[in-house]
Amino acid sequence: MAMDSSAAELGLIEETCPFCGSKQPYILGDGRRKCRSCRVKYTPLRRPGRLDDALIQRLAGHFWRMDSIDLTAGQLDLDRKTVQRYFGLLRRAIAERGERRAAMIAAEAKIDSLYLGRLSPLGGVKRQDTVTVFGQAVRDGLVYLIMAAAIADWSGLDLRGLRRVGHDGRPLADEDNAFWPFARQRLKHYRGGYKKQLPLYLREMEFRFNHRDDPAVMQKLAAMLAARPR
Repeated sequence: MAMDSSAAELGLIEETCPFCGSKQPYILGDGRRKCRSCRVKYTPLRRPGRLDDALIQRLAGHFWRMDSIDLTAGQLDLDRKTVQRYFGLLRRAIAERGERRAAMIAAEAKIDSLYLGRLSPLGGVKRQDTVTVFGQAVRDGLVYLIMAAAIADWSGLDLRGLRRVGHDGRPLADEDNAFWPFARQRLKHYRGGYKKQLPLYLREMEFRFNHRDDPAVMQKLAAMLAARPR
């Protein structure tokens, strides 16, 4: 396919990023590419190939156990960036699934409670704004998160101060709701790496909570990952 003149002038080419699947990466001066979407730099000749089903099963297991990227790469004899890419693909697949389920719940039933937090502006400003982070509905023991309107940068949110309230604004105790203590403990594992993409990681926590006793969860994760374009 021929590029239009504006794409050519920007140094873009018709090529798929091997890490996120977006089109038209930039051509860098040393011949490498830089993706417009995920900002990863890569060499075309080293593009990672499709992994076989057995390896995808093992990747899903490492993800579910919350093993680090370095540990997973070492045990599976994979490049670190390949593991990072597949973990990202799986996290996005979980998020898309959660968004579809949440949309159905939001359309048919009211939200049970809201989680409010304090959002500090960037640039050292001390003033904090209270924002709704997400709503929560519980149906048949499963948790459904209804995300608040998109916020440009979640990194200023203090998760330690997150509080759960009813529709009347009155605080609700976590004793009768196990999700947030569960999610908060597991988010610590990522050492703050979740902050800029908090909605994505909250979807992961929702999935982990709802499938914490599911003996087939790793097969489900592998199936989601196998279905993703790579």
